[in-house]
Amino acid sequence: MSDAETTTENTPTEAPQQRKGPPAWGVVVFLAVLAGLLLMNQLMRTSGQPIEWIDGDLDAAFRQSKDGLKRVFLYIYEDDDVHARNEQSVFTQVWARGPLAKVPCVRVPVESNRLLATKYRYGGTPLFLLLDETGHDMGRCDGVAVDRLQFETYIGRPIVKHASQLKQPEAQ
Repeated sequence: MSDAETTTENTPTEAPQQRKGPPAWGVVVFLAVLAGLLLMNQLMRTSGQPIEWIDGDLDAAFRQSKDGLKRVFLYIYEDDDVHARNEQSVFTQVWARGPLAKVPCVRVPVESNRLLATKYRYGGTPLFLLLDETGHDMGRCDGVAVDRLQFETYIGRPIVKHASQLKQPEAQ
């Protein structure tokens, strides 16, 4: 026997190195749970009844005012990317749909009613208005990116507060 053969025969074989880190099945389970949580979060934020819009007829909205809650939500917009963003990012959210379910909601494109846009001082960006029974604005926010805080402060909370004030005398 040669020295080379003796050396290889006497050398213990090294054990294969084990992979470090979590097992593959663990990674798959983690990703599945994460995807489930993200889906559940999205469903919770956007589930429920969609807003029932009255397109362009503010008078019809006032006629539909519910249970003495003579408030109407008016959305004046130009049909562009910002309007599409509001349809996706604002009007699909629970924090917007909850209060808006309590009042008639009207959406009016500027092109179809310039007189209404002028009356409420439309400034080129989407306009969210909460109107009282006389048509005066009680809450107003406008801008390219109306967020949850703005919407709740100027539109959502005033609707909820007014609705709760109407229900208090009934409880007594």
